[in-house]
Amino acid sequence: MSSENLETIPCPECKHPQPFTVWSSVNVSLNPELKDKILDRSIDKFVCEKCGHTAQVAHPMLYHDMDRKLMVWLVYQGEIPEGGPSAIGTLEGYRFRRVRSYEELMEKIMIDDEKLDDRVIEVMKLAALSMLEEKKDRTNDRLYFEGSGLNKKGDPVMSLAVISGEQAGQLSVPHGFYSEVARLIEARNEEPQEGWLSIDREYAVNVLKDVE
Repeated sequence: MSSENLETIPCPECKHPQPFTVWSSVNVSLNPELKDKILDRSIDKFVCEKCGHTAQVAHPMLYHDMDRKLMVWLVYQGEIPEGGPSAIGTLEGYRFRRVRSYEELMEKIMIDDEKLDDRVIEVMKLAALSMLEEKKDRTNDRLYFEGSGLNKKGDPVMSLAVISGEQAGQLSVPHGFYSEVARLIEARNEEPQEGWLSIDREYAVNVLKDVE
């Protein structure tokens, strides 16, 4: 089930204290309306009742979709909080993911909604960096999956948001690229892993190292 707590939070701008609902656990199968609130970021949006300042309140949150058999734990730093699902080993067919940012949480949800493999997406994103301007250092650039669609020619593509410092752009990747990377992942014959997995850039780096 979903779990919420009412906490008093001071406004970052004027320091005025006011109540704020903190969702520590969200079950979108039981409370489907909360999924939209996660994706439009209204679930963690703070609006000061005194000065009108808005801010996002960063806090750990467990996302649970029973229908899709997906759990994603957003933990900004440190380890998974104690008291996590004790029956994790008995939830057959589930995928358990750990992410370090709200953007990653939204990305995992969107990837799952399109019935895609987040392992493939992570490798695809890292490989896609080579399509960008090579003269610029892209080490700190962040790429996020935004969805699938058609380009102006009517070809199927996947859209990636490219965040470089304070600048944001977009990169379209041919949908066939996803299929190529998927075959690469399948050929690795990865052993099933238990527990909360971080499928991120580090995972993608290790995959591409094995290919070299």
